[in-house]
Order: sequence, then structure tokens, then C-alpha cells
Amino acid sequence: MRGEIALVDIKKGQLVARQQFRPATPPPPSMAITVDPQTIPGGASALVPGSKIDLVAVTQAGQPLLVPGLVVLKTPDSGSDRSLGATNVRIDVAVADPATAELVLAATTGGKFAIRVAGAPGAG
Repeated sequence: MRGEIALVDIKKGQLVARQQFRPATPPPPSMAITVDPQTIPGGASALVPGSKIDLVAVTQAGQPLLVPGLVVLKTPDSGSDRSLGATNVRIDVAVADPATAELVLAATTGGKFAIRVAGAPGAG
């Protein structure tokens, strides 16, 4: 149970169950973005958990909108659901606060948006 914290007292030699533990740090709040993989530079395979992306959008009102530095938590290849023959993929990103969540929502609903890959994990 590496990287997890016990939720109950455990005595030496006691058997333990997974539900007695939780991750050491709670996962960050997240949002799902549904996108055509052909609109991602390099395709969906260019993204891995930890990648940083920018959302570049034009809102329904015609205003430009940039949501920079979103961290990718899950991609189609990292365990998210993907139906056979699906034309869009789901990418889960961390959202730091409600204001960022509102910007992501504004960027991805109603208008046109693109994903710009800003950095890969471990890149300076």
C-alpha cells in the first residue's frame, strides 16, 4: 500500500483491506474535455498524464479565450473509456480553482477550440 495512508489503527500482524487506506494526497479537482484527436498536434498519443496543454478558443460571443497550463491527468491511452469507432476522445485535466473550471467550460462549449501541447512531463 505504498503512497497511501491508513484510515484506521492497524495492529502488528493484523490483516488489512484496501478500503482501509486512501491516497496520501487527494487527487486534484478535474474536468473532462472531449475533443477530436485530429485537432491535437501529434494526435492524442502526444499527450500523457502530466503533459501541459493550453486551450485556445473562440467563445460563442466571438471573443478569444486562452486557458494556459492545464495539466493532463488522464488520456485515452491511460485508462479512460473509449468506445469502438469513437470520433472524439476524452482528456481529463486538473483545474486549480473554480475560476479555471469556468474558463475551461467557456472554452469548450459552444465555440471552437484547439489544444496546444505546452510541455511534456519532465520537460523544463
